[in-house]
Amino acid sequence: MTKNVDNGSWFRMARNATVSILAIIGLYAISQVQPIRGYLDKIWNFFNTPSMRSSITRAQIKRGQDYWTEKGLRKIVAKAPGLWRVSHNKQDWSDGADLASVLYSVGDMDVIEISPGSYMLDKLVINRPILIKGTGAKAKDVVIEVSQKSEINLFNAKIKKVEFQGLTLKSVEKISYNDAFLAIKDAEVGLYKTNFQSSGHEFFAHLSRNAKLLGRECEFSSGDQFDTLFMEGTSNLDLDNCHFKGHKVAVTTHVSNFEGTLSLTNSDIINSRAHGLIIYGGKLKLENVEFHQGKGGIYIGNKSQAILTSVILDGLTINGMEVTDGASAQMNE
Repeated sequence: MTKNVDNGSWFRMARNATVSILAIIGLYAISQVQPIRGYLDKIWNFFNTPSMRSSITRAQIKRGQDYWTEKGLRKIVAKAPGLWRVSHNKQDWSDGADLASVLYSVGDMDVIEISPGSYMLDKLVINRPILIKGTGAKAKDVVIEVSQKSEINLFNAKIKKVEFQGLTLKSVEKISYNDAFLAIKDAEVGLYKTNFQSSGHEFFAHLSRNAKLLGRECEFSSGDQFDTLFMEGTSNLDLDNCHFKGHKVAVTTHVSNFEGTLSLTNSDIINSRAHGLIIYGGKLKLENVEFHQGKGGIYIGNKSQAILTSVILDGLTINGMEVTDGASAQMNE
């Protein structure tokens, strides 16, 4: 009797394994049918967005893979309360050249003054309202070089502001073609006389979750294969007297998930490898903005509402401006 039961068990196991293998082969064959393959691609594209990738990363963090927690840093105390002085010059007034430890130790509303020179960070992680200020004569005199993807996230802060003044923020290594170098979430980031330089990833900065980027007298460069700023959700952009050069697209938005506002005044976008600016949804305001050389100028789609005043489109090899998918554009002299 026992022998018959054992034989029956082995038979059922073999039968179930065979059915499972055939089912896998059948599902793969069905997935290659063009309509179904197209549907599966749409599902993949939905999940393969910066915001979805970000949420997946957060889920991994909850399982103990806390990417954003600095390892091996120690808390230090500023010599002047609320004011940190970072310098390679070892003087009594300096808090040292370890910018990572300073960022790890700052309190709300602290000021970090950085003397001329280059400073290396593995990653830039800011979760408090602070001011980071270069003390050189020009933005290029103070350079912060960052080698890993970084984040400004003030979700838990009462005051949601971070400001950079008089410095250059530069990514120095390839991060990921499908990722952003700097994620900005739940924060208003101010840039004054500040330069952004990057290459080797799809976007330089990705704004989401009520983020706002406010820039005055700034320069952006991200390499002709990559985009500079990517916006989604209710994020907002407000730039005045800013300059974009060397990029694929200077500013672009999510194709179906953007409800914020893009505002550029007294600025220029030069040598775009694709379009200078792309907006899907939301509102666009351009005033005294020039697009020079490169391929395309402005693409306005998905019911966007645009007001364009004194916009110059010069030397572009494809459409200077395209308005489609229910969008509207009001042109003023």
